[in-house]
Amino acid sequence: MPTIWEKAKAGFHYRGDFLVIDAHCHLECAPGAAAGPFSLPRLIETMDALGIERACVNLAHFPNAPEANDRLNSYVRREPMRIFAIALVNPFTPNANLDEARRCLDELGMRGVKVANHWNRSALLPLKTEDAERMEPVFALAERQRRPVICHGFITPDAVRRHPDLPFIIAHGTEDWEAAEAYRPFPNAFFDTATGFFPRATIEHFVNRFGADRIVFGSNMPRNDPRVPLGAALTSGISRLDKEKILGRNMAGLLGFNPSK
Repeated sequence: MPTIWEKAKAGFHYRGDFLVIDAHCHLECAPGAAAGPFSLPRLIETMDALGIERACVNLAHFPNAPEANDRLNSYVRREPMRIFAIALVNPFTPNANLDEARRCLDELGMRGVKVANHWNRSALLPLKTEDAERMEPVFALAERQRRPVICHGFITPDAVRRHPDLPFIIAHGTEDWEAAEAYRPFPNAFFDTATGFFPRATIEHFVNRFGADRIVFGSNMPRNDPRVPLGAALTSGISRLDKEKILGRNMAGLLGFNPSK
């Protein structure tokens, strides 16, 4: 069966005038994962084939966050103009998260924090209250530095409310239309497009309910085919300006990235 990389190289080639930033990518998928191994060169070639300028990458399949972050930092040094490193923290580790988040943001210059709440929980269930409270020092640090926090699925709405200046990106959040409604009052809650459920209709629905300013393009590559959300955004019935926001402008703003520099 052709890999995502092989399909991208042989099939859909996107060349447009939109800035495209993928907010949700992985490297080094766990052994036995459906996507198989995914190396940095294959990521870059897939990005080139699809016209993706930058990708936010984390190594969420490593249960040891410091090891994952060190490996990710080595990739950034190899491709500093193509990938943004997103630091990994484990919300079920009682004491190590703040020091690790500070090391990654201050010393390694990573651009955000990924809360890997999928390790001990199933599907896209929110973190339990006690787990979210354990992350409060990390959220406060990220809020002071204006670095986004990316959650695998839903974070508790109370955490979003307590940190109004902290952008929370709910990865896969567009998969649950009903659960997403709890976050409508909070303009600091964002959703990525990593969904396998009617992606074009989903993008149109979320733009209608939340506004394009709160949606970011994310593929979940290599577990998901990046052509699906990219094609859905490009062919959806939203305005050109909304497509520009979703595909790259929103995420550039959250990352403090100026593409003209």
